[in-house]
Amino acid sequence: MAEVGYHEARGESDKGVTAVMHVVLNRKNHDTMWPSTVSGVVKQRAQFSYRHDGSLERGFKEKDQYNRMVKLAKAVVHGKIEDPTDGAVFYHTKAVKPGWSKRVKKLDVIGSHIFYKLKEK
Repeated sequence: MAEVGYHEARGESDKGVTAVMHVVLNRKNHDTMWPSTVSGVVKQRAQFSYRHDGSLERGFKEKDQYNRMVKLAKAVVHGKIEDPTDGAVFYHTKAVKPGWSKRVKKLDVIGSHIFYKLKEK
C-alpha cells in the first residue's frame, strides 16, 4: 500500500494519497473483478503505471515521503482514515484521458487525480 502511495501520489496532500490507497482497498473488497488481497491488487498486471515504467526499479529515493506513505498506509488499512472517494475503484491523473473513463461513473477530483466507480446496472 505504501508503495502505491509513494509511486502514484507522493506529491499529493494526505487526502490525495489516502484516496489513491482507498482505491486499492475498494478493489480488494470488490466481490468479483479484482484479487482479494492488497498485494494481489497492487501486483495485478497493467493496473498501476509505476509497476511497468521503471519507477519501481528506482526505489524509494525520498525517504521522508516513503515514511509518510507507510504511516498513511497503516492508517488506511486499519480503518483510521475514511474513504474520501466514496468507493472509487479507478483513478487517473488530470493529465491523461483514458478511454475506459467513458464507461465508468466520475465521483470526484482530489488533487491531481480523478476518481471513478463502476456504473450501476
